[in-house]
Amino acid sequence: MADSSDHQHRVPVLLVHGYSLNRACFTFLQTYLHTRGWDWVWAINHGPRSSPIPVYAKRLGRSIERLCEESGAEKIDIVGHSMGGIVAAYAMKEFGYANRVRKLITLGTPWAGTKTHVFAWLREGLDMNPNGEVIEAIEDFEGDTTAIWSQKDHLMLPISSAAPAHAKCIEVPNLGHLEMMTSARCFRI
Repeated sequence: MADSSDHQHRVPVLLVHGYSLNRACFTFLQTYLHTRGWDWVWAINHGPRSSPIPVYAKRLGRSIERLCEESGAEKIDIVGHSMGGIVAAYAMKEFGYANRVRKLITLGTPWAGTKTHVFAWLREGLDMNPNGEVIEAIEDFEGDTTAIWSQKDHLMLPISSAAPAHAKCIEVPNLGHLEMMTSARCFRI
């Protein structure tokens, strides 16, 4: 078991949910991290509901600054599920928050967009269009990234979108899109 001095050196973590979800989807991961010594683990909600991804990215930037300020950390780590990874990359690249983020970990993020965006009923879904402006803006993203993905992720079309060239890509076999948020295998990674 780590002593309390080790806990003080853990990088704060910000959890960013995906399309049509909310921060409650990270309850298991948040608990997992807290029980392993992370004192600063925040999960945020996007808002206002049904907005373009750049609106969410700007709000995420304010959360990054606030977490750094309250925790006293110079940098944080971000875990983004699905669209949450796109929101984080956009905030880092387009709004200049890369200097406050040490590492970005994505779970089933459609880095190159996904053709399933056509089924979206909320505005942010349109921004996951493989040919859209948001995806184009992050296509040359270079931040320190670990992309966790699965061949069984039914929302990645094409599946290669979840494993970008710039990232350390780790395939987790036989997990669906939503299962990644409750998988001990993903948590350990």
